[in-house]
Amino acid sequence: IDDCASLRPTTTYIYNTSFEITKDSTICYLAYDVYGNEAKNNVSVKIIEPTTDDDKDGLPNDWEQQYFDCKTCADTDADPDTDGLTNYEEFFYSTDPTKADTDDDKLKDSDEIFTYNTDPTKADTDDDGINDYDEIFTYKTNANNKDTDNDGLSDGQEINTYHTNALKADTDGD
Repeated sequence: IDDCASLRPTTTYIYNTSFEITKDSTICYLAYDVYGNEAKNNVSVKIIEPTTDDDKDGLPNDWEQQYFDCKTCADTDADPDTDGLTNYEEFFYSTDPTKADTDDDKLKDSDEIFTYNTDPTKADTDDDGINDYDEIFTYKTNANNKDTDNDGLSDGQEINTYHTNALKADTDGD
């Protein structure tokens, strides 16, 4: 394959599988948000280097050792921090399986991934100076867009510096 444009769109879910990627490999993908809209940015692909997995459960020994102090004792389907993500999902999303809120922004990891489409490893997904919880529940701004009203000022600047409405491009109506 020389380019991705020649491929027909298909839906493929890759879960706990492996395939060979070489320096000549081409990876084509479309990403969708939780609402089924095609993602326009903030898309990442996680390529995991082969590691040792003695119990063949999809969780590398070093990951199990880091979080559970053993190499083969973590149950793939368990949810020890009760955040709604299994251990395998915690591994996949790079979240902490022993902490319901990996980034300490007051949102459970599973809610960030499946409900709000925010990054559970980053308290301020869009880097605008306001944590995700406050954007969603306090200010009602978009935690994935640093300038919700597209007026050229970040939500953080409007709220913390200028004390203007981050939802309205022309706060004073002039």
